Amino acid sequence: MDELASYKIDVSHQELSRIMKELEDFYDTCPTDTWIPIEAAANWLCNQLGYADYDELEDALHCTLEEFLTQLPHFDVKKPSADKPDDFVRFKSTLRDNAPGRPCKVTYRIENRGDLWTVMLKPKECWIEIPEIEFEIGRGESRQVDTIYALIGEAIYNLGVYLRTNHSVISEERFDGIYATIHQLNRLLDVEEPFTFVVHDPSGTVSFRPHTEKVTVEFTDLDTIHE
Repeated sequence: MDELASYKIDVSHQELSRIMKELEDFYDTCPTDTWIPIEAAANWLCNQLGYADYDELEDALHCTLEEFLTQLPHFDVKKPSADKPDDFVRFKSTLRDNAPGRPCKVTYRIENRGDLWTVMLKPKECWIEIPEIEFEIGRGESRQVDTIYALIGEAIYNLGVYLRTNHSVISEERFDGIYATIHQLNRLLDVEEPFTFVVHDPSGTVSFRPHTEKVTVEFTDLDTIHE
């Protein structure tokens, strides 16, 4: 079975994106750094989004709400402790943590198609570099949570739209160059060879889920600290 097809979480899917946004809104109604029972969030989602019950919510998620939350890089999940085994499974958002992040460069070595299904929290301040094809994905207007596969797919789509809407006004050389880039990006989605996915993040809040040893972090404020 294809690794991507077998993966449960696709936050690019419109309904899952809507559920994720509702979870963020729900947590925003709670005091900062509060661990919320997952059952409370499930009730909120059913009421806000019109699910008849928790089973219908799970059908939409294709997994439990706990499993969904564990795949999102901006939520932490805490299971009951050994001394309180009957306690609720709880979660909290990491987006309102008080500690500021340190500017950093994060490198993820993509080695197989399964790596592309890693979910990334992309702060609006950051930009992405794929050095093997000398390509960059620029800063955004807002924070984005999506898979690496979807982020590259979005770049392919945007370049395609640019070609379709500007083909009559750009040079043949520029058209051919952009078309070649689209082809290269599509090849990356097949992961015929490993490549590097480099995130430059001045905010220091970029994160990936699930965690992996293939990610390395270099803090880029060290020179400033040493001055």
